[in-house]
Amino acid sequence: PRHSFSIFRGAPACVSPPYHSLVTMGALMSAPLSVCGSCAASMAGYLACSGCSSLARGIASSSARFAYCAYFTLSMLIAWLLRDFGDSLLKKIPWIESVLPATASADVEHAYFGTQAVYRVSLGTTAFFMLLSIGTVNIKYRSDTRDRLVHHGSWAVKTFVYLLLIVLAFCLPHGFSAPYAWLARLGSVFFLLVQVVILIDFAHAWNDSWVARSEESQTWIGALLTCTAISYGSAIAFNAVGWAWFHPSVECRLNALFLVTGILAALAVGVSAMHPSVSGSIFPASLMAVYANFMIWSALVSEPHSYECNGMGEQLDAASGSALATGVAATLGSVVWAALRAGSRSDDNAVGSDYGAGERQRLLASVVDDDTTHTSAGLDGAPDAPDAETAMERSSGDAEGTNGAAGSAADDFDPPSYNYSWFHLVFACASLYVGMLFTGWGEEGAEGEGGFVDVGWVSVWVKVVTAWVGSLLYVWTLVAPMVLTEREF
Repeated sequence: PRHSFSIFRGAPACVSPPYHSLVTMGALMSAPLSVCGSCAASMAGYLACSGCSSLARGIASSSARFAYCAYFTLSMLIAWLLRDFGDSLLKKIPWIESVLPATASADVEHAYFGTQAVYRVSLGTTAFFMLLSIGTVNIKYRSDTRDRLVHHGSWAVKTFVYLLLIVLAFCLPHGFSAPYAWLARLGSVFFLLVQVVILIDFAHAWNDSWVARSEESQTWIGALLTCTAISYGSAIAFNAVGWAWFHPSVECRLNALFLVTGILAALAVGVSAMHPSVSGSIFPASLMAVYANFMIWSALVSEPHSYECNGMGEQLDAASGSALATGVAATLGSVVWAALRAGSRSDDNAVGSDYGAGERQRLLASVVDDDTTHTSAGLDGAPDAPDAETAMERSSGDAEGTNGAAGSAADDFDPPSYNYSWFHLVFACASLYVGMLFTGWGEEGAEGEGGFVDVGWVSVWVKVVTAWVGSLLYVWTLVAPMVLTEREF
């Protein structure tokens, strides 16, 4: 039979009325379902986003130090990627590209753009942490608004400021590079000194902790002796590998001098710790021995790969990708460890002293006194009966963990667990240090060492001197109580 078609394409005219009805009913039934489905999907997305946001805020609030480590890690990754792969991007910035001579070779061009990228990322990150350090100066109590807003909160604002400072650093002219390089060198030296002091403090604290536990069980003494043997064995291993790989001939006198100083440093700290006139211990001395010899070995690894006494140069060039990743990971780990260790020092807080504790008790007493209602006569200061009952209820509520006035006052005047301003200052100096590591301390030609981190003669001498200074500082911690008898240690 012949069919004609309605406005519904493909629908025969003879069945159009029933078809219209079915389509209309389907549309009426599907519309509410579609709306409900959309609402359910939107609600699920909203709840998921809200839950993730709340979880992120909770983690960031309780683990602020790790959040700042994430900022620092991101800066290191950005600096590394721009240094090695960002040439094409930096060529589009006229005030950076115009300084480079047109006759510059490809290696010189790559080194120039890499240095500029690292300096600018380092500057932006340093400015970010310096602002936080200034903003958290003299926070004595958790009730300080800056504790909540500046250090533990406002993460969206801080992320925006962090990115903005890095972007603004790329707007600076080329002339800032030389002054910033010297500033970064000074900040890096300060950071290295902080690392050494933290290591010495860590060694003494570890030894004191296990010695105290040995009063309950002699197993801890055995553990200390085992760790001491492992530390000295590691120091000997680092020194032996140095002689095998970095002293291939008698002409390598400089490397021989470095390795001999590592042996002398281990002997000096060991003899000083065991001297009967000082209150030292062999275990911290063993840690300083392995630190000194590790720094000497690391200094030899940092020698230019073209240097004939660097026996690892060819092997490192052959495995440049893995060696570079290992170098970046080791640098990041050491920097983050030093910064976190510095930030966890609670004795740097102003309220950590006796005066801070007394001031806290005085403030608590004033809050409780102000909150107590006296009688209308008020001559003897005794509270009325209802107020006394209220005070008892408040006291019992505090004992059970409720939000009484005294309990909230105690929370308000709790000191921070670490010094926020000092924590951010350490990270600012660490950012300066990274700027030096990734550019060979600004040494001419050090950036062209196959893209490696911390390679060049300046890096060599910085590490060697750090090993010497660390050993001298440890010996001084043993001798200082005998020399400065009027001071308490």
